[in-house]
Amino acid sequence: MPRLRVGLRFARLALSLLGLILCFLFARPLPAQSSGPSVEITFPESLSTKALDGHILLGFSKTKDSEPRFQLDEMTASTAQFFGLDVNGWKPGS
Repeated sequence: MPRLRVGLRFARLALSLLGLILCFLFARPLPAQSSGPSVEITFPESLSTKALDGHILLGFSKTKDSEPRFQLDEMTASTAQFFGLDVNGWKPGS
């Protein structure tokens, strides 16, 4: 009986590994989605003639009650959302 259990465990392990290998072999990346909302931030040359370093903040809000930065609340899920990005040597016109 112990020999049969070892054989079943080995068979299950082998089938699991085979399934995992097949998943990796036949998995394909999802196609890029070209539709939907997108955001692009530009740095016009009229603001500066030299490259700048800093931090960009992008905020989204569901309401127009006040500025989005005044709508931030750690305790509420429906608060405004902000995203930040450090920039180094951001060239005008890009």
